[in-house]
Amino acid sequence: YMYIIILGGDNDSSGNLSNSTLMRLKKFDEIYNDYKNNYPKIIISGGVRFSKMSHCSLIKKKLQNKYPNIKINKEFEENNNTIDEAINIEKYFKDINYKGNIKIITSNWHMNRVKYLFNIVFKFYDNLNIEYIETNENEIELEKEEEIKLYNLKYTPYGKWKEYIN
Repeated sequence: YMYIIILGGDNDSSGNLSNSTLMRLKKFDEIYNDYKNNYPKIIISGGVRFSKMSHCSLIKKKLQNKYPNIKINKEFEENNNTIDEAINIEKYFKDINYKGNIKIITSNWHMNRVKYLFNIVFKFYDNLNIEYIETNENEIELEKEEEIKLYNLKYTPYGKWKEYIN
């Protein structure tokens, strides 16, 4: 079996999902429809950042409306950023001693930082095949922000990431 991971995005205070999150879900649809007969395990991510509802609960509801029989295998409501996602998802796979295929879905503007973080947390895994799958969004401002975030992670690590790599 394989895992499909949808990295968390944003929603507003009313629980409306951001365009980027909707694009990630659209990309999930493409992949899920290709692999659903293999019963992929699904991981979703995202905590409470902008509303009283967790991002996970909004994603889960959307997926269950579209696919009534879908089973979400793990919900990371404690993840509030990409660093949390990389560290906590790695720990999950370590705890279950998973070897196999993982497909990680995120936005194209987010991909460089995702690859950087996940490649580091998974660097000692021999039997994982990670495929990164990106949306096609035109988010110039977010791309600029991401370049700065990635630079800071590499050259002035902060928070949990600083602790993790030391």
